[in-house]
Amino acid sequence: SGYLEDYAFVIDAFLKLYQATFDSSWLKEADELTRYCMKNFLHEEEDMFYFSDSTRLIARKKEIFDNVIPASNSQMAINLYSLGKLLDKSEYSDLSNRMLGRIQPMIGKYTSDLSNWAILYGFHASPTAEVAIVGDQAETMRADFTRSYQPNSLLMGAQGQSNYPPLMNGKVAVSGETTIYVCFNKTCKLPVHSVEEALKQIK
Repeated sequence: SGYLEDYAFVIDAFLKLYQATFDSSWLKEADELTRYCMKNFLHEEEDMFYFSDSTRLIARKKEIFDNVIPASNSQMAINLYSLGKLLDKSEYSDLSNRMLGRIQPMIGKYTSDLSNWAILYGFHASPTAEVAIVGDQAETMRADFTRSYQPNSLLMGAQGQSNYPPLMNGKVAVSGETTIYVCFNKTCKLPVHSVEEALKQIK
């Protein structure tokens, strides 16, 4: 048992671990914990999460404003955004959008108190790159790709053809060479065989 912030930041860590290792078990863990949060913390009428899942409390608060540590709701909204894209789950994406929609009118006025929400808003301001790497050298190319800071991108990959996460479906190593697919909103550019070419497509 934990508070929402415990789940939110562990989910964030699992998402980063998946993108750093391409080990799909971390992505499945993130998905499982997210579903737990939606079942036990979500106030569906307000599209926000309670801080505690305890029903024995007289009042259950919702943490909205970011402080030294980002608010648990803002981190959950970012988690849902990333998972929605990686797993192609509109349920996650739609909830993240509704959460941001409730906060968006305040971001310009209270930016310092809503900085993590502003990061999520920034993800919407320009398309998020969905980068899939397939082939024997997938891990090497992933390491090369992350040498360049790409804040608005999500990485996925496998050494062979894979259907998980769903955005990997149909992605193959062209001509037997490790191949990178740069996609925006599930629409992919021509496959390339080098990190340099992929970065040009993103920019």
